[in-house]
Amino acid sequence: MPETPQTCAILVLMRLDFLSPNVFMGYKDPALTRQVLQPDGWLDTGDLRLAG
Repeated sequence: MPETPQTCAILVLMRLDFLSPNVFMGYKDPALTRQVLQPDGWLDTGDLRLAG
């Protein structure tokens, strides 16, 4: 066993959301836009990511 310090990564499964005026302007159907665009402007991509 090595005598040097070891690190252990802890990964967390998180949603992938974006907030930027140039990422998404909306769909032609406002109901679809409300499904993916949060009231505070975040775009919910529906994707998941690992963060750590």
